[in-house]
Amino acid sequence: IDSGDNILVNGAFNSPMVDFDPGSGTHYVYNAGSYDGFLSKFSNSGVFQWVDLWAEPGHDTVWAVDEDEDGNLLVAGHFYGETDLNPGAGEDFHTSAGLSDSFLVKLSPANEYIWGISWGGSHYEGPYVVEISEVGLIHVAGRFQGVSDFDPGPGVENRLSSGMYDTYINMIIPSGTW
Repeated sequence: IDSGDNILVNGAFNSPMVDFDPGSGTHYVYNAGSYDGFLSKFSNSGVFQWVDLWAEPGHDTVWAVDEDEDGNLLVAGHFYGETDLNPGAGEDFHTSAGLSDSFLVKLSPANEYIWGISWGGSHYEGPYVVEISEVGLIHVAGRFQGVSDFDPGPGVENRLSSGMYDTYINMIIPSGTW
């Protein structure tokens, strides 16, 4: 639930086509890969507002969303292969380093793309929680396997999992920097 009492729903689908409008209208979207990630918004009475897709030929899933004090949405998910982190008309392509990489996208209150970052390594990374602290820091928690570089920028911050999967918490400042 966002600050305007709207309902946000996230996840992934692999059907060839999905109607995201649960009412009498229709809003069809078409699958572009094995799984396409989505974030949809509904009024507090269930009226469809919009849907954003992360839909490339690989595997895309949206796992978590949170809202900052300015009404911006932070969307966390994972992808395999290449994906466009900008769900709007522009492009911001990222390529996974391994089986899947984590991503974080910031959208304005008007649902406009602000920035997107990704991080990962040789195996699997997946974020399952995004939370914004009282001072605006973005915390993304998930799991990873193998060697992962948690710095989404040009720096390198490698960690090696000690088991099948290890847990991580990555901290990002509001500008999208690690």
